[in-house]
Amino acid sequence: MSIRFPLVLAAVLGLGLTLSACDSEEGEEMDGEMMEEGMMEQD
Repeated sequence: MSIRFPLVLAAVLGLGLTLSACDSEEGEEMDGEMMEEGMMEQD
């Protein structure tokens, strides 16, 4: 597992929570996209 993974995960969670606080619907969509990118980087 890449050592960057915890950083990517933290960034994803941070962005997801921030966007969800502003607009729950957009937050969920963006969080889903970021999670997919994170999984690609992990691979």
